[in-house]
Amino acid sequence: MINIAVLDDESYLVKEYERHINLWIEKNELDGNLILATTSPDKFIDIVSSKLVNVFIIDINLRKSTNGMYIAKQIRKVNSACEIIFLTGCLEYIQQAFDVHAYQFIPKPGLDALKRTLITLSREKLMHRKKCIDIKCGSQVFFVPISEITYIEHLRNKTVVYTIDSEYSTYEGLENLVKRINDTRFKRCHRSIFININYLHCLDIKNKNLILKNGVSCSIGHKYCSSYKIQENWRDFLCL
Repeated sequence: MINIAVLDDESYLVKEYERHINLWIEKNELDGNLILATTSPDKFIDIVSSKLVNVFIIDINLRKSTNGMYIAKQIRKVNSACEIIFLTGCLEYIQQAFDVHAYQFIPKPGLDALKRTLITLSREKLMHRKKCIDIKCGSQVFFVPISEITYIEHLRNKTVVYTIDSEYSTYEGLENLVKRINDTRFKRCHRSIFININYLHCLDIKNKNLILKNGVSCSIGHKYCSSYKIQENWRDFLCL
C-alpha cells in the first residue's frame, strides 16, 4: 500500500494534486490513499513523525523559512524505508536528490510523469508486500519492513518490535507475531526475545549476552544456554 503526502506552497497546485491523485487511485485501482496535501511545512513534518505515510511528494522551492530539500533530509533521519518524490521547478537540485535517495525527480508541472510514477510505485509495493509486517498499535496499523527489525521482545503485557530507527508496541503475542513474520533470520535467545541474526555483532559467552550492531545487549536465557551449549559450541547457536 502507498500512503501519500504532498507538500507545495501553491494552494491551487495542492488542490490539483489532491484531485488528480484521488482520481488516479480510483481509476487505476491502486492500493493507496492520499493522507495529506498541504502548503504547510509544519503539518507535513507532523505527518512524517506519525509514520503513517510512506510516499512523500515534495516541492523544493517553498518560499518559506525552509525548503523541500531540507525537509527531505529530515524525513530520511526518521524514516529510511519511505519513498521521496520531488515535483519541482528547481532543476538545479537534481544532484542533491541522490543524497536523500529520492525515488524520482519530476520537473513541474509533470502530472503525467507523477501519475506513471505512482502507478509503478504502487505495483512495486504490492509485489514486495510480503517483505513487510503489519503491526497494530492502538488505533493505528504500521507496515514495518521485516529486514529493518533488529529484535522483538515481550515486555509486561505487550510485544515491542525494535527497528533500526523506531519501536512499535502491540498487544499481539510474541510468538504469534514471530509466526506471522515467518522469517528464518529471527532466532529465539530468551523466552521473551527473538533477535534478527543479521544484526548480531558479538556473542558474549562469559556474560551470556548477544550484542547487536546498534549496541543493544540481549540476554540468552538459561534454557537456551543448556540447549545450545554455547560455551562449547557457540557456532551451533548462530547457525540454528
